[in-house]
Amino acid sequence: MHCREIEVGALLARRRHPNYLFEAHSIPDHPVRRRWMRAALLGSLGIVAITDGLAADLAEAFGVARGEILVAPDAFEARAFASLPARDAARAALAIPTDRFVVLYAGHLFPWKGADTLLAAAARIPTIHFLFVGGLPEDVERLRGARAAPATSRSSGTGRRPRFPTISPPPTWSRSPTPESSRSRRATPPR
Repeated sequence: MHCREIEVGALLARRRHPNYLFEAHSIPDHPVRRRWMRAALLGSLGIVAITDGLAADLAEAFGVARGEILVAPDAFEARAFASLPARDAARAALAIPTDRFVVLYAGHLFPWKGADTLLAAAARIPTIHFLFVGGLPEDVERLRGARAAPATSRSSGTGRRPRFPTISPPPTWSRSPTPESSRSRRATPPR
């Protein structure tokens, strides 16, 4: 089983579920969530971190041997980029000015992901066009409402796109690998 939610991992550890891998994307700040994460990590069959830096931080914060943490960065599917339109055609279809450098943000627009920071930068950097791709409808609306006047002409967004998109005009707002060895430690999360 694959798990990347701290609460679910802590519950699996509490119930002594024998076969789950825990995938970590960050270390929580709140002490209770850190205890739950410790339980999720130590109760798991294996640990996957998305960066080398996070793996080192997990080892230091939770006493896990660095060698027991598999680093598997987020990936992409190359075939999604196999037949893209020419640069000028893509810019025209997405209404991106040809005289500006483009900064692309692709992914969820949750506040902790930094899209708000990029949007604030768009208001200050007139030579760059910021393109936001992705996000749930409510997050797209939140960002749309947060755009300051200077950022309006320097940023655009497409909202969530199909998995293998073709370029089309924007809407209104212009395997967890298995570790080779099992972990021997088990932990019961705090109550």
